[in-house]
Amino acid sequence: MIFRGLRHPEALKSLEGVKYVMLDEAQAITAKAYKMLLPTVREKGSKLYYSMNPTNEDDAIWRTLMVEKLYDATTLSLEVNWQQNPWFPEVLEEQRQQDLAGDPADYAHIWDGAIQSRTEELVINPRIWRVDELRDIDGMTYFGLDIGVSASDTVGVRAVVVERSGGRPLLYVAKEVRVKGGVINSDLSTFMAPLGVGRDDIIWADHQVLQSYSPHLNIRHVGKTGGDWVSEGLRQLNSCEIVVHPDCQGIIREFKSYRYKVDQRTGVVTNERIKGADHGVDALRYALDSWTMEYWRRQNQPDTQLHMEQADGLVSIV
Repeated sequence: MIFRGLRHPEALKSLEGVKYVMLDEAQAITAKAYKMLLPTVREKGSKLYYSMNPTNEDDAIWRTLMVEKLYDATTLSLEVNWQQNPWFPEVLEEQRQQDLAGDPADYAHIWDGAIQSRTEELVINPRIWRVDELRDIDGMTYFGLDIGVSASDTVGVRAVVVERSGGRPLLYVAKEVRVKGGVINSDLSTFMAPLGVGRDDIIWADHQVLQSYSPHLNIRHVGKTGGDWVSEGLRQLNSCEIVVHPDCQGIIREFKSYRYKVDQRTGVVTNERIKGADHGVDALRYALDSWTMEYWRRQNQPDTQLHMEQADGLVSIV
């Protein structure tokens, strides 16, 4: 067994016969050290193990494995936090509860392994959502679908909206289905089936997803309303109180990591969103597109009677 630091990665070139490597605090490994390490571990059947609590998307190993997914076919990723520790001590539970009452972004990084971010960097405000299971919820059910391409995720969601007098609408993300890459037409009905989609239910999807995707599903494409449609949809999501079912782990990961870019020179948070951790969020936006238009129009013009018309998948309100 060899213990070796990576502060001077050039020393790795002299190592031979290394079959297993364990890197602790791997988020601190530089891109240079990582590039020198990989060709050093060249024995047949060799494996590299990493443990990390990533600080940002640009951590060398995190970006290679989890963002760019360069070795996706041979990588096994496990999320292990305090919940998986059967010996989690009481003193740490007290500290966790104290941090839970503080900044949500700091808590997510320290205890849930999320990318370290300032609250204002996160696209979905961490102060307006939580993980919980709601039973016997009475509201309007909506379905959304985001079709992935290449290595992107395809995500389907079932969401329930409860309008509440005098308060934020409640958005319950009840269930998600997710798979890498696209879904061929013949498999789309099977893919969406776990969401409990009925024959008459409408599935809202990106405008590029047409009815021809599946004759057995009632797929409509969302109607863009002008301006920055994505930003408007995200603003509407952030106007809700959001509860996410514990089984929706993909949505939870996206809520924790979907961020705005930060100007590296000034440290100012920009309006540019970092693509990648957004497919479930996109599916939610699609699912709620028709409801948000109706709801906020009704809030702004409470005395106006609304009639929703659907034609070719577009929703208009008059």
